[in-house]
Amino acid sequence: MINCAKYEQMNQSEIFKILKSEEEKLNQQMELVVYLRNKLKNDFYDLKNAPSIIKLDAEFEKLSPLEQDEILNEVKKEMHG
Repeated sequence: MINCAKYEQMNQSEIFKILKSEEEKLNQQMELVVYLRNKLKNDFYDLKNAPSIIKLDAEFEKLSPLEQDEILNEVKKEMHG
């Protein structure tokens, strides 16, 4: 819980100084939050575990072996130009 009473007797200059300091701390915290979220997304969310990939894999498995081969060959062609 924040003790706001200690700020009651401060003048405008003192309050401005504290406000600026707290805003800087908040900005640094937000930068850290963004960095950590991106790190989690990039480091720990691989495609094998992506819900859309899992769904596509399940649909792919329903296809006949011939259809699977055709799709794989088409993908390989696209990947190699």
